[in-house]
Amino acid sequence: MKKKLIALALVLLMIPFAAAAAVEAGFAALQNEDHYAVIGGEQTITIRSFVSPGGKGGYCDALYAVELTGDETAAELEAMARELIEKDTEPVWGGSKHCYHGGEYTVESEYALRASKWEPGGYLYVCYAFGCAGGDYNHVLTPFLERISVMAVQVTDEAEGLDLRYALLDEKGKETASFEAGDTVELDLNGGAQTLQLISGTEYPVERIVGIDASWGKDEAEAFTFDEKTLTIDPVYCGSGSITVTIGNYLNDETRTETVFFDVPCAPEKELTVLLENTCTEDGTAAYLCHGHGVNCETMFDEQVVPASGHELFAVSQYIEKPTATLPGLGMGTCKKCGVIGVEQELPPIFSDVIPNGFYSRALDYCYGKGWVSGVTANTFAPNNACVRAQVVTFLWRAAGCPEPTIQVNPFVDVNAGTFYYDAVLWALEEGITTGTDKTHFSPMGVCNRAQVVTFLWRAFGRPVSEGGEQPFTDVKAGSWYEMPVLWAVEEGITSGLSATSFGPNANCNRAQIVTFLYRAYAK
Repeated sequence: MKKKLIALALVLLMIPFAAAAAVEAGFAALQNEDHYAVIGGEQTITIRSFVSPGGKGGYCDALYAVELTGDETAAELEAMARELIEKDTEPVWGGSKHCYHGGEYTVESEYALRASKWEPGGYLYVCYAFGCAGGDYNHVLTPFLERISVMAVQVTDEAEGLDLRYALLDEKGKETASFEAGDTVELDLNGGAQTLQLISGTEYPVERIVGIDASWGKDEAEAFTFDEKTLTIDPVYCGSGSITVTIGNYLNDETRTETVFFDVPCAPEKELTVLLENTCTEDGTAAYLCHGHGVNCETMFDEQVVPASGHELFAVSQYIEKPTATLPGLGMGTCKKCGVIGVEQELPPIFSDVIPNGFYSRALDYCYGKGWVSGVTANTFAPNNACVRAQVVTFLWRAAGCPEPTIQVNPFVDVNAGTFYYDAVLWALEEGITTGTDKTHFSPMGVCNRAQVVTFLWRAFGRPVSEGGEQPFTDVKAGSWYEMPVLWAVEEGITSGLSATSFGPNANCNRAQIVTFLYRAYAK
């Protein structure tokens, strides 16, 4: 016989079949593996049914004495019940018929099966629907057995155990772990209060928690709370402990005790705790401490060295070596953290977005040192940004010494007085370096390509004639306006192209390439 006890109160549903037809029986709660109950002594199973008949008909319920092996499936028990009804077998209880002739009703019926009332053996509780012709209460009933439901109960001499267990629930009440008395459950120190639920395998448990005796080796007065079904543990300490749970029976005055063991392992806090402060010159230490929901203990995890922070100057009072655009320097001053005077400190390069060994590094240091170029901010140069026409002529104007233009009339409507490039554009115009994009526009924000940049340079150097060298680039067409400037730039070592055979005349010229062209052209 299976030792599985289903809910002591099983809800049996009867669903309307049709408005003017008989009520069809459907008891979903019984159509699962828990179709057996085993009880003994004073234990009782209360079987309830909730009926909502519609139209003419009703339902019947009865209890039959049967032979059970304990291995019958739900379908086999249903077939046994149909046979009992069809043969008009006399039940040991009931055969009661509940008839309704119209309208909608909700009726609750209840049958309590107490083990001590019956001889040991097998019993089958049966519910099914019927239809009738109506008219009066003395008429023929037609059973509807398509969806019959049954409950098998084995009555024994002794009260059966309830196979108690405990479930660990998360904050949403979902079961995350299951264990029995005597097992050890691990609790999450950082999870806050956690709930253990008493599970008796029944929908309405016959047993309940009536008391606890906790042992944690520390003050646990506020660590444990309980009600009839749940025990809440608030892990304010780490370590192992146990709880002796007193279980009471709803059916009689008997009690018994069970012990639940638990372990709350140390859990490191999320942030490092400083154990020894570091200084400008001395290392410190830090570690993750055991810390959870209200927990503080002496356990440490991952103790580590916190390096000395180093001095930080108020200001540089003396340069030992000035930083360049791409290279660090060395300065001396007073530390604003510890107050030490005469501290030497490495100073970062002026621009944080350049590299000291890039193809443009020497050129940028030279051109920035000469004042020909500046950054896009105080500490960024943006070497990969494309250069616009206003910037290119301004770099050339500065390389020429920032001469004052003599031109009296500004022909460009898009070049306004007061802009950083105003004098540079007028100078470039009178020197023949540019004629604008048309007679009235210079297009200062237009991006320069490589052909335009070398042409500006070539014109700034007086349009020198090539010495007759051979054009190495296949993408520089003979007779193009930039043919001579490119050939000159190759002869002077200003450019070697994007490859041995490609100059890339239409490719945007970025700021790193511009300073490289300037350096190669002027720093000779």
